[in-house]
Amino acid sequence: MVIDTHAASVAPTAGGGSSRTPFTQKAFRPYGYFSLVGKPPAGFENFDTIQYWRREDEQTGPDISERTSGVNESGGVVYGYETISLTRQRFVFTTKKVRGVSYKFTGRFLSTNFVDAELNLEKPVLVGTLSKYKHGRRAAQANIKLTYFAGT
Repeated sequence: MVIDTHAASVAPTAGGGSSRTPFTQKAFRPYGYFSLVGKPPAGFENFDTIQYWRREDEQTGPDISERTSGVNESGGVVYGYETISLTRQRFVFTTKKVRGVSYKFTGRFLSTNFVDAELNLEKPVLVGTLSKYKHGRRAAQANIKLTYFAGT
């Protein structure tokens, strides 16, 4: 997995070139809950959240070790990540199968400032295509918008 945590800015110089400045952007820490904006599309009625956690990072709280990364459905079913690629631009994953069901997501971030993110359940920060598979066959697919909540 790749996580892009810092980036330097490029500034123009008087001679028309550019130079790297020592400015470092805020760290990219997309740890928390990604929830649907609006109603679940057909075939995703049990979808609850996409969660991403890293225990060794700055997330704290009494239940951090109990949180599970992956797709969470209502009723407590969790589909942990099989593959994952996470950068400032993209979030792509597939999940492990649970009773023959798995998920695939390919998305892009609209915002990457998760450190100072304010709770706004109507403002999407991630958009993409979510697919649900049953016994290896695609059972549902939808273009979705997701909002972000860091958790407590």
